[in-house]
Amino acid sequence: KGLIFRPAEREALFRKELKAAMEESLAILVRESKAKAPFLTGGLRRSITSKIKTTNSSISGRVFPEMGIPALPLEEGARPHFPPSEPLQLWVRRRFRLRNIRDIERIAFLVQRTLARRGLRARKWLLSALKAKEKIIEGIFSKAGFQLVKKIV
Repeated sequence: KGLIFRPAEREALFRKELKAAMEESLAILVRESKAKAPFLTGGLRRSITSKIKTTNSSISGRVFPEMGIPALPLEEGARPHFPPSEPLQLWVRRRFRLRNIRDIERIAFLVQRTLARRGLRARKWLLSALKAKEKIIEGIFSKAGFQLVKKIV
């Protein structure tokens, strides 16, 4: 093909190849993140998505749960705190499949007290998904680099 000397063509080719590599990498990370996510109702797993951001000088990708703030303590943990009872009661009812409101309230209180004493340990499920697929993602970007060299030279 010959050398591509026009900067605009080179830049468009770089963006195209790197975006394709990023899309492939993010798809792999989304699948792995969904597999490693804590599961109760499936809402967290269903909310995991990805986004690509491009600027003039860079391209970056992000995998995250769209449900936002409620998922953050599951990934990063939380300091000791006394959480509200209502969400915990819903969690207790679903987690233990209970119907008796007194049992639900009692267990929710015990969970509140435990969180107030110990906090919530970090699960790091997003980080473990990245570590599990790190070599594959490196390979995808290496392949993209070789493809660029073949197309430019």
